[in-house]
This record gives sequence, structure tokens and C-alpha cells, in this order.
Amino acid sequence: MQLCLTAQLPEESGGLNGGAVYICTEDAFPSKRLQQLITVFNKRQGPVMANKLAVGDHIFVEHVSEMDQLWYCIDQRLPLLIAKGLVKLIVIDSLAALFRSEFDSGEMFARAKQLQRFGGRLHALSLKHNIAVVCVNQVTANMRPSSAPGTSNMIPALGLTWSNFVNTRLMLKRTNYQLAPSRGKENNTETVNEQYMVAVRSMEIVFAPHLPNRLTYYVVDADGVKGLR
Repeated sequence: MQLCLTAQLPEESGGLNGGAVYICTEDAFPSKRLQQLITVFNKRQGPVMANKLAVGDHIFVEHVSEMDQLWYCIDQRLPLLIAKGLVKLIVIDSLAALFRSEFDSGEMFARAKQLQRFGGRLHALSLKHNIAVVCVNQVTANMRPSSAPGTSNMIPALGLTWSNFVNTRLMLKRTNYQLAPSRGKENNTETVNEQYMVAVRSMEIVFAPHLPNRLTYYVVDADGVKGLR
């Protein structure tokens, strides 16, 4: 969701200068959390920029629970928004949810065929209209033993078929470390209750054509995603 806000900033400020489409395939869209992030985002930008951007008016949320609904969204609804110049970012959260529920273990060929079609459609939209596409994928346990030290035992879901369509892969993990939340002016106490501690998470660039393999750490609190130094 924070990507949907940042994307609306001007390009010189690290944004894409356009709106975002958020396609939710699992639980109900967390609209209250989005409003919380918008409030924090607007405070950081200041009243003039906040009024100019009006970020809440340029996030288009679509909830789909079946493959037919997903295809209708991709083939019919998205092109209309793109044609009006309203979209520069597409977020799909998550991709594996629908493909796992729609196809059983005996339909691997049919699933692969649908994945190829879906991946090709997203690539075509991205290349034709210069739009960023972010697909949230799940992970599954790697049952094959690996001799490489430090190799993760988790691999992306949907297999090699989907991996062939991925240009950049980021792996997000939750570590065993915790930090006290950021203290505002209203909170000057030295002790923090353990239930309010926030988990430290990691983001690794697994592969990218323009970036080296690196690892960074961040937290997610009430204000959103914050990088750690």
C-alpha cells in the first residue's frame, strides 16, 4: 500500500507521477490501514503537496476472488484506467492465492498455461504503457537438499513457469529481532511494553538486471515502512 502512495510523487522525488491499481485476491482490503498511511504521508509532504496530489483519489482497489474476475479486471477494467493516464503502478496481492485455489495437483499443465497467459498479458501492459507491475507471491518449503551454505529452504510458489516472467525478485522475511517503536514528542518514557515492540524484517534483492544482490533491514509500524541503518 505504501508503494501506491509513493508512486504518486513526482519522478524527481522518487515517484512515478501517477496513480495505482491494487488488486486484492485474499482477505478484504485493509481500507482503515490505508487511511492511516495516507494521513502520515500527507503530513510528511506538507499541506500544499498533499492537496495537489490527493493520493487517496488515485488508488483504485479491485477485489477478485476467482480467475474469471481477475481476467475481467486485467483485460477490461485496467485498460480503461490506463487509457485515461491514471495508472503508473499495478499491485497484485497475492498472485499465488488464486492459482492455488483454482487448480488442484492434477491440473498442473492447465495452471502453467494460465500462468503463461497471465504473465504475458502483464508484460505487454508494462512494456506498452511504461507501467510498473508488482506481484506479491507466497513461498513454499524446498524439499530438495542443498549443499550450498546459507541457502534458504524457502522457494517462491508457482514454480519455474512464473519465475520465467519475473524481472526483479525481492525476498521479504521476518527476523527474530525486535525494536522499540519510534517515540514521538508525546512519548518520552524510557520503558516500552514488550507487546508494542516491532519486528525487524529483511528485504533481499535475489536477482535484478540493474542491481547487485544486497540485503537491507526495515520495520513496519503505525507510520508505515521505515528503513534501518
